[in-house]
Amino acid sequence: MYIPSQRRLTSGELEFILIHEEPRKILKTGSITYYGQCYKVPDAYIGRRVWTRLKGETLFIESGKKVIAEYQIKHDRLDEPM
Repeated sequence: MYIPSQRRLTSGELEFILIHEEPRKILKTGSITYYGQCYKVPDAYIGRRVWTRLKGETLFIESGKKVIAEYQIKHDRLDEPM
């Protein structure tokens, strides 16, 4: 029998659980790869390290605390048969 938890998570706790972050290096092409897909960033960041933050279906690319690019992620490839 299922018994729901009496403890509710705060929005900060949920965000910590549901956001995926990884470092990436900007390639000479002015882009990063994220799970097999290329995403363009401003050329001024070529060679720098940035953080990728996946929140829901939105990929944020950040340098420091500044968002330098934002993309909607499509999960079509996950639905394809192997």
